[in-house]
Amino acid sequence: MLPPRIPRPALFQLFQWTAHPIGFMKKATERHGDCFLARFPKSPPVVFTSDPEMIRQLFTGKPEDLHAGEANRLAEFVVGKNSLLLLDGKEHIHERRMMTPSFHGERMLSYGLSMRESADRVIDRWPVGRPFSLHAQFQDITLDVILKTVLGLSEVESLERFRKLLVRMLKLSTHPSLLFLSALLPAERMHKLLSLGSKPLRLGPLKADMSQAMPWTRLSRLTQEVNTSLFAEMAWRRAVGVEGREDILSMLMQARDEDGRPMSDQTRSCATR
Repeated sequence: MLPPRIPRPALFQLFQWTAHPIGFMKKATERHGDCFLARFPKSPPVVFTSDPEMIRQLFTGKPEDLHAGEANRLAEFVVGKNSLLLLDGKEHIHERRMMTPSFHGERMLSYGLSMRESADRVIDRWPVGRPFSLHAQFQDITLDVILKTVLGLSEVESLERFRKLLVRMLKLSTHPSLLFLSALLPAERMHKLLSLGSKPLRLGPLKADMSQAMPWTRLSRLTQEVNTSLFAEMAWRRAVGVEGREDILSMLMQARDEDGRPMSDQTRSCATR
């Protein structure tokens, strides 16, 4: 039995969800309860839920019944097609087994301590006696965890360079026009659109690079810049050695499957962003 359906045209629902996702979900929850069904063009019905028990069932369900990778396909243009978030079946199990040793035992405790330190640093800066937005604060904590725990960066120059790149990429990846297009276009068409950002786009006699005005081309160039920086960081670590490093990127560089094969740099890049 399906949950209550939002009685509005699919295109209108998609526009509302991409333009104001929090407002869209809040209003739908107030009207239809903590589980409701939305319809978007060229897409099967989408069920939203905030019910804790239903969420638990989804996260503990059988992978042959619940295809999380297929459901996360909208995120492909941001995380890359090799991301664990987009894989199902044997591919998902293979990559997950390679990543699992990085998230075990004492190592997870050390990651937890590092995350706590990052949260404490941000919380200590919170103002007292006046309201403020939590979004930017939580973003600072998340970025700090990614840069130090996941990527293992410690030099100030590298930290700031990656921080600026990731902030810009996160901001662009949630641009309403990109979310709207990713829901309407097949993944192949979306990748083709993003690939336009690799070359300048000039119209007629205009000498200016018009592609800079388009969020999808800016995101494409930014993603390439992030990947180039990650590939350079991995090349440097291979040259100097990763023994003794506890960050997740270094663990993934040492990971091998049952046949002794390592992850590709592209897969590691997708796994860490």
